[in-house]
Amino acid sequence: MNANAKDIWVFVETAPDGLAACGIELLDTAAQLADAYGGASVAVVAGSADGTAAAEAALCGADRVVKLISGALSGVSTDTYAAALSQLMEGGRPAALLFGASPLSRELAARMACRLRTGITTDFTAARIPSGSDSIVWTRPVFGGAYMAETTCSGARPQIGVAKQNAFKRGGSARPAVETVEAGGSLSKIAALCALREFVPAAGDGDLSIEDAQVVVAGGRGVGSAEGFGQLRELAELLGGAVACSRAVTDADWMPNSALVGQTGKTIAPKLYIACGISGAMQHTCGMEDSDCVIAINKDPEAPIFEIAKYGVVGDLNAVIPALIEEIKRIRA
Repeated sequence: MNANAKDIWVFVETAPDGLAACGIELLDTAAQLADAYGGASVAVVAGSADGTAAAEAALCGADRVVKLISGALSGVSTDTYAAALSQLMEGGRPAALLFGASPLSRELAARMACRLRTGITTDFTAARIPSGSDSIVWTRPVFGGAYMAETTCSGARPQIGVAKQNAFKRGGSARPAVETVEAGGSLSKIAALCALREFVPAAGDGDLSIEDAQVVVAGGRGVGSAEGFGQLRELAELLGGAVACSRAVTDADWMPNSALVGQTGKTIAPKLYIACGISGAMQHTCGMEDSDCVIAINKDPEAPIFEIAKYGVVGDLNAVIPALIEEIKRIRA
């Protein structure tokens, strides 16, 4: 592969089912940056030999798609991916390397920054190249999302950026050909050292995650107890969604940390977010403010959550939620 120092690479992570799991949403941004440099946007799809994820990337704005395959690539170890990416860069480094927000991609980005002795910017929500500059200006939230900061990586290349979760949406354009590159070298030895011996699913593994759900029913301190989340789960099931919560709930051990939304939890952007008994503190709203539609249910008419809600219900959620459940069941019947 003839790498161009003006190109922008995007690491596209592949899910176990062969579909693109993460990174593909950054291809539009990569194309804009590449245009400013006079280079090309390149999707580096790793982890799947069947080409499904690569075909997806070819439809989402990449100028070129490189399918990086090897039987040694391990979804439980970023060492193999780091070695494979390093091999790919032997022909020359790109101007920047972009990663999505999954745990694997975030860890891989950090490993690549160490290997390449370059800087890294995490949780960026926008990226641009000012006129006359050769450095990308990354925009990222600070102080729990209260402010936005701009940072640059001067000197070493490539510049590395890790996107904020759910900050970007998939685009669609070009249909480039897919180039296949087989990684070799020391990958087999690395994979042998990092082999998966046993897989133990986490509690609740297999349920719809709040990151993937298009409908999220979230509860806060106002739910009152762990048992109170039963009605929220019933509502979520009726709507085909998932249940989330605020920090006060995980602190009280009513819900697991995997359901936490906000500054110290996950950032999500579902089509519908129903906030039940959530006051709307900045530490929580920074994790769900990009939801397409927010419905707030709260007894306090002055609750800050109503400021970002499209629809608001002032009332006791223990009366509103059961009534809503019954109405949905009646309509479906």
